Amino acid sequence: MTAMSRSRRRPAPGFDRGAIYEFIYRARDPIVMGIGFAAIRDIVSFLRHETEDNPLAGHERPRICRPLGFGISQNGRVLRDLVYLGFNEDLAGRQVFDGILPVPGRAVPASTGNSRKPVAIHGSTRTIPTAMTSSHSIRHIA
Repeated sequence: MTAMSRSRRRPAPGFDRGAIYEFIYRARDPIVMGIGFAAIRDIVSFLRHETEDNPLAGHERPRICRPLGFGISQNGRVLRDLVYLGFNEDLAGRQVFDGILPVPGRAVPASTGNSRKPVAIHGSTRTIPTAMTSSHSIRHIA
């Protein structure tokens, strides 16, 4: 236990517990995180747009014309977050993926008593967001 964790600090007089305060501080020895999004963006952009040193480029133009991202469960979440956080645009301002299809993972099915059979869910629809203008729907009938 440090001395800081043992001591309790009381709010200063005039402190409003219902207000929202901004706390700004200078970090020491920060850890680099989130570099995976930049790595995915950069490799797909390189394979799509560059011709020099590109193993997939043929005769002075890249062979990848329309890169599509597909991921199930955690991989789908990475692709969805990549687009949401703005990593679908490379450093030159060009679009990286033409579309993504993130498929959500399946939860463990609910059981019906001792029979351990999954409960049937009829007519439920789940919409999967994509980077394209339209969205795709999956109909689950278990």
